[in-house]
Amino acid sequence: MTTASGLVDLDELVRAAGALQPLSPSVTRIARIVAAPESSLAELAQAVSLDQALTLRVLHLVNSAALRGRTAIHSARDGVMRLGMGSVLALATAGQVRADLSKPLPRYGLREGELWRHSVASALALECIQSQSRARLEPSAFTAALLHDIGKLVLGRFLSDEILALLDQVPLTTSAGRMQAEREILGVQHAEVGALIARNWSLPESIVAMIMYHHDPDEYENTLAHEPALVPSCHAVHIADVLAHVACAPAGPVDIAGKLNLGSLKALAMSAEQVLALGARVSARLAETLQIYAS
Repeated sequence: MTTASGLVDLDELVRAAGALQPLSPSVTRIARIVAAPESSLAELAQAVSLDQALTLRVLHLVNSAALRGRTAIHSARDGVMRLGMGSVLALATAGQVRADLSKPLPRYGLREGELWRHSVASALALECIQSQSRARLEPSAFTAALLHDIGKLVLGRFLSDEILALLDQVPLTTSAGRMQAEREILGVQHAEVGALIARNWSLPESIVAMIMYHHDPDEYENTLAHEPALVPSCHAVHIADVLAHVACAPAGPVDIAGKLNLGSLKALAMSAEQVLALGARVSARLAETLQIYAS
């Protein structure tokens, strides 16, 4: 099956998405625990303790300069209690996808390490948003923010010179406009491919939805199957993506007007000025966090 323009074989794209290395059983189990309303930190700590590599990453993070408390943490249980569900799931997922997200994506104009940097900045931005907004955000939103551009890993392989030339001809005024251009020209856009990958990895449907609609969360609200409790998190992942662009941009003012969904500001009761101010906080934490992941 191909798109109407005949430029992409969608069957081949689906096979490529399915060929990505799956997440480990321990990560998918942790994702299910975090997404379940009745789950507890004790249950999560038990799952983490069964994964030696993840336990070491949790302890390394909680004992880093950024999070170190008065006493050192030596157990998975205490580490999970300090980090919280969302951060633990994001850390577990990051350990699995870092290598792939660090690869260069020339078709998206991304050099080696740039997509990973943006992904980590998005997860940090989600944390900053949570501290500023009164809206209740899903713990799994941290991981959705980290993985929101995972679809670019696959779709980037299908962006020929001809397709890129067609995309460049489309006048774009918003982030959602870029997605619409991808959908019209290719028959699919990278957020949809990302959602497919997340579903193939057996991640919770909440993460699938947040990835799917990270450029246009208003569209999620218009779907018949939308979950009202998930709406703020979809908007938060969108704003986190925008904030990550601010945090990763070269020094100087950043114009976010063409990227930010105004409905997302309303959903989280935040102003564009507040979002832009959070960019400095994300930038300050990004270098230290990347160092933690690298060590």
